[in-house]
Amino acid sequence: MKKKVCVYIGRFQPLHNGHVHVLENAFKNYDGVIVLIGSAAKARDIKNPFTFEERRLIISNWALGNLHLTADTNFAIRPIPDQPYNDAKWIQSVQENVAAAVQDFGFQNPEIFVTGSERDDSTWYLRCFPQWGKDFKDPHPIGEDLNATALRDRLFTDADSFMSWKDIPECTHRFLENFITTPTLSVLSKEYNFIKAYKERWAVAPYAPTFVTADSVIIQSGHVLAVERGAFPGKGLLALPGGFVKPKQRVKDAAIEEVIEETGIRLAEGKRAVEITRDILRGSIVDYEYFDDPNRSLRGRTITFAFLYRLDDTKPLPKVAGQYAPLEDTGGVEGIVETAHAMWLPISYARANPQLWFEDHHSIFDVMLGLIKD
Repeated sequence: MKKKVCVYIGRFQPLHNGHVHVLENAFKNYDGVIVLIGSAAKARDIKNPFTFEERRLIISNWALGNLHLTADTNFAIRPIPDQPYNDAKWIQSVQENVAAAVQDFGFQNPEIFVTGSERDDSTWYLRCFPQWGKDFKDPHPIGEDLNATALRDRLFTDADSFMSWKDIPECTHRFLENFITTPTLSVLSKEYNFIKAYKERWAVAPYAPTFVTADSVIIQSGHVLAVERGAFPGKGLLALPGGFVKPKQRVKDAAIEEVIEETGIRLAEGKRAVEITRDILRGSIVDYEYFDDPNRSLRGRTITFAFLYRLDDTKPLPKVAGQYAPLEDTGGVEGIVETAHAMWLPISYARANPQLWFEDHHSIFDVMLGLIKD
């Protein structure tokens, strides 16, 4: 008889009783269970507050504490990084991880089934594997209204109440008991309040706003120019230099101005240094692309245009540094840090550390690198 393997894909931010409901069914009815944890390499934010390793540990503790696991239990937990601009690459990653886990189980050509809760467009990925069977479950046990977003809202607004939450398993309780004492929660709570206030300011608009930004991917001598964000959201994370397009700016002009404002880069000396730097940057643009994942920014619908620059590889890397925000952007208030640092990162390091990057900037960087012709 063919073995049957169940694949459960989710973010588990955090593990709650709805997830447990699906997992219990999987362990009851299948010979092997594979849990694929999504958004596995993202920096912490209010949508993804817990790292892959933290979520892996919570799920492992649940399984150890609630199932009669033995050395023969076929159970695997694997990370799946996001690929917001390459669905095919994401699907391939899922397929490869499932194949590797099945090989570890020692199964030959098992029947594979995808499980989960088919709720709305956010679970589009459940339909991406026509070669596998489907075993979808109700999103929660009868009588329970479970929502990970609501759980995170509670965490950031009333963390001390977590012991009274009845919609998470004991292993999640134990994890949160330690998590709420860490500085991480304080930082995320500040970001949560920033995002909430930001959205409230736009709530009076007659329709949901769409923002436009411009970012720059500047390459020289195997390095990429990056900044460390100096304010919320994403304070302390790496980002591509960029910002909002002003009402009377063209997108390309905005990209160039943001590079100069956020990094202090100068590609010439003398009285006309800034003007000449603008001209050199403009002449160094070799390609551009737009990025419009509807969920790319927690602040709201934000479409960004990214420009790819190639500077002269034979010259020393230009000096750059963190900058204060321009007075026109702060209402005349001085001393507001826009970028804590600016730096040239080796491309190999930048690509190898997606967990250090703000929002989808690592994905943008990766896509733009693919546009380099030589």
